[in-house]
Amino acid sequence: MSKWADEVKRKIDSFNSRMKEIDDPLKKLIEELKSQPYNLYAKCVLEDKQNLVWIVAIGTQTFTISEEEISAKQVIEDIDENNNEVDSGKRRTVKEALEDLIIEKLKSF
Repeated sequence: MSKWADEVKRKIDSFNSRMKEIDDPLKKLIEELKSQPYNLYAKCVLEDKQNLVWIVAIGTQTFTISEEEISAKQVIEDIDENNNEVDSGKRRTVKEALEDLIIEKLKSF
């Protein structure tokens, strides 16, 4: 095998792994909302496989969640000595990021 082909294979494997890393917990969260005691209409569909964008419907509301948003939400920030926000190097789980994004995107009155 060539170095080039090895790199292509590595990138494809990494992409597919990230897609599954998001898709599995998102589907579990949706199933939780559909089950007792919540009984909500809930659905998620991977709409854009190239950019990893899911369409999520909960009740009558529909919104998108992207890998880019999830990745940004996973970053845990600290405050440095100059009171600036900096990346702590720590990351939240995909599930935690998804929970926060869903709550943020749902409209309520």
